[in-house]
Amino acid sequence: MSEKYFHFTIGPVQSFVAQARRTRDFWAGSFILSWLSAIAIREVVALDSRAEVEFPELDKQKLIDQIEQANNADRPQQGNIPNRFKVRVYKTDFPGEQVEQAVNAVWNQLAERIWELDLADFCRDKPVTRKIWERQIVSAWEISWALSDSADDSSVIDQRKNWRVWHAPEEAGINCSVMAGWQELSGQKRAGKGQRDFWDNLRASVSRPGMKTDLREHECLCAIAFVKRRFSREQCFENLMAQTASGCVAKGWPLPINLPSVVWMAAVHWLEAALDKPDEFMEFYKSCSNLGVEHGEFASHTKIACINRKVAGINNCGNLPLLTVSVSFLNCYNTYTRKGPGQLYWRWTI
Repeated sequence: MSEKYFHFTIGPVQSFVAQARRTRDFWAGSFILSWLSAIAIREVVALDSRAEVEFPELDKQKLIDQIEQANNADRPQQGNIPNRFKVRVYKTDFPGEQVEQAVNAVWNQLAERIWELDLADFCRDKPVTRKIWERQIVSAWEISWALSDSADDSSVIDQRKNWRVWHAPEEAGINCSVMAGWQELSGQKRAGKGQRDFWDNLRASVSRPGMKTDLREHECLCAIAFVKRRFSREQCFENLMAQTASGCVAKGWPLPINLPSVVWMAAVHWLEAALDKPDEFMEFYKSCSNLGVEHGEFASHTKIACINRKVAGINNCGNLPLLTVSVSFLNCYNTYTRKGPGQLYWRWTI
């Protein structure tokens, strides 16, 4: 029986994952890369039902179920598949280009869903923004693949990558605030009122949830960074149903909307100690709430073991989640100390 080994890699990893401003950006970059690798593996199996995944070690059927079954409860919340893999295939003329096309097709469908939900109406009279979006989305990925006769010959994929046939497009205008080298979506040639108006008006949009908190003041994103920032929002990834040319269907699932921020992680041990005084902490919460700062953004999705254990041991808090309480403090602190000297800030010594 003739067999080959199909090697696949997708990147760029460093610029896609590491160029981030929030912990959520890091998570999003890692998750999307992992998910697209899973899509590629699924497409290989669709093209050759006898295919055997050599690396990484995984349950092939479980992966297929996770991708295709919308109601599967065993859906990952974190990226768990590397950006490269090796599969034994039993077609000497295995069509690797179809795997590459499948990944690009699913990525394009995810991006288009975000465009339709978040930007289509807002940018109806802004053709420059649509042009930037299309150029950046189709140029996002460097995908390489190769076939070898031996399972030990993994160098073929590195040799293939060294051809360096992928190049990011030339970008004009103003750089993205998060991903250097990519143009931000307003399309303005220089920073000024036009750029500020574009992002201020988008940030003020009430038609989509979380836009104001997802886009900070003075933050201007390219298409790729916008997808990373918004893809886990309501109706985006969770309602995705993307299809490849082979007929495989990739169905999304609910993902955490928010993750612990850098400030939150820095305050974990302070918060753990603060929860030893729940009565005082509740009074503190009420004071924070009176400041009128939105504080429910992270509450239901922040899962840190030491904090959860502490909260579980407190019985006199009624229905008020202390995780929400703590985020109220952190957001209030951020809001008022960010504005410079003389503004109100809180100090509570444990």
